Amino acid sequence: MEITREEMAYTEVLNVLNYIEKEYFDKVPKKLIDFFEKNSLEYPMCFDANGNFKVSKLAEEILCYINLEYWCDQKEKEKLIEIYKKNDEKYSEAYDIKKVFQNRKNKEISKENEDLDKNTMLNNQNSLIEIKENLFQKIINKIKNFFKRQ
Repeated sequence: MEITREEMAYTEVLNVLNYIEKEYFDKVPKKLIDFFEKNSLEYPMCFDANGNFKVSKLAEEILCYINLEYWCDQKEKEKLIEIYKKNDEKYSEAYDIKKVFQNRKNKEISKENEDLDKNTMLNNQNSLIEIKENLFQKIINKIKNFFKRQ
């Protein structure tokens, strides 16, 4: 049977919840804990080299949700929500798909220009070295030329 990412995360969350103070554990709804128990695995908790719990990103997200919903008072919730919004904006900008593709395109163009500069420099030196295109580059150039003509 294949272990899913969710099963691992639920198991990690349960392991963390088993080590927290009873006061906080009791604030988590029994239904939620039952859900984690039903969908978790039986394995020992993993620790990193410093003796800290080692949990997946999904487990961290679940624990953040539990913290926000069940352990924080209203002021703390508002502060956390504001932090989450700022982080979301920051990362959505950094990983904006249009920017990612534009950066890739710019890198490809600069690489092509660099290659052209190298070829020009070698040709200007009247070098006896013949620059050969690999098969993939020949195909790409033929396709580009075909579309330029149309």
